[in-house]
Amino acid sequence: MRFPMPHLPCEFEIPDDWLVEAGALGFSPKRAAYRSVLSAAAAPLTEVEPPPRLVGYPLSWRGLDRTRFVRILNGMVTDAEIEPVPVVEMPFVDLVPSPYRLRVANGVHRFYASVAMGYSHLPVDL
Repeated sequence: MRFPMPHLPCEFEIPDDWLVEAGALGFSPKRAAYRSVLSAAAAPLTEVEPPPRLVGYPLSWRGLDRTRFVRILNGMVTDAEIEPVPVVEMPFVDLVPSPYRLRVANGVHRFYASVAMGYSHLPVDL
């Protein structure tokens, strides 16, 4: 299944069988972000730079690990508490400022799962 990226005119794909395995087909979020620890801040996905998915990286599908991704999707469906995504603030650059405020330090799977599940925000840890 294909999902539109927030703030970018492009899409990314997640294999349908991953969504079926996680019980994520037809999921509709009831809040802006997945459930996380109370200390997490909710950052709009439009302010988070999409992390690169390295196609050549030896994982299950285009830079994503099937087991990890399905576990995260299922956690979102069952409303489990999932760790926030560690991020760093983007440096200010005068010449060509970035449209993003934050960069994912570790959390590619949580970022893409949040987009795929229809969340507007990402729980982050600055």
